[in-house]
Amino acid sequence: MIDNQHIRWSLLAYDAYQKIGDDIHKRFGYNAKSDYEQEVDKTIIRLAKFPDLGKQEFELAEDGSVRSMPVRKLSKIIYFVEEDILYIADVWATRQDPDYLKGRFQK
Repeated sequence: MIDNQHIRWSLLAYDAYQKIGDDIHKRFGYNAKSDYEQEVDKTIIRLAKFPDLGKQEFELAEDGSVRSMPVRKLSKIIYFVEEDILYIADVWATRQDPDYLKGRFQK
């Protein structure tokens, strides 16, 4: 189990998370954005407890060490674990081109 002090966000992931939240706010309002943020928090807490829960993303790492976990139908968290640290590598809006998203991934 990984505690909150051992969760690290990449700048790319945090920026993408903010942009998705801003888009939700523009389209659906403040409450929808707040609900989304709470769901992301719950998902990350779940991943910290059970890091193998997400789907292995073999396109991003041949060894299956990179995983993804959907957050509602709007986005998914791309993450990996190294030395008891949960790295949030990216947050993908599911309506974006997957090839573009894969191209910007860095571990």
